[in-house]
Amino acid sequence: MAFVVIEDEPFDPRDIALLGAIGVILQADTVADLVKVNPNLVGNGDHTVFLSGNDTQAKAQVTELLKELGWQDILDLGDISTARGTEMMLAVGHATMRALSPAEVAFKVVR
Repeated sequence: MAFVVIEDEPFDPRDIALLGAIGVILQADTVADLVKVNPNLVGNGDHTVFLSGNDTQAKAQVTELLKELGWQDILDLGDISTARGTEMMLAVGHATMRALSPAEVAFKVVR
């Protein structure tokens, strides 16, 4: 299984057809790079990371990796089209970081 990381580019779900058999999962659009690899930097890790993708095996592998990194609240939003939602959240996250600068921020889904 190969993974592709797409950084700083809007993701178009139609690109799946171009990628063929590669497992594509989008996650952590809503946190800074430092928080992606160390979720405890914000709120002692009490926040949510989001997954979007069509490949269940790839999602399972990414979920395990996230757990190894310390993520506790991993929310599978569904197929790759749901990545559009987390991309929109990114703008709110950046604005919040600028307003609180210097600060790392994260989203928490309260259930």
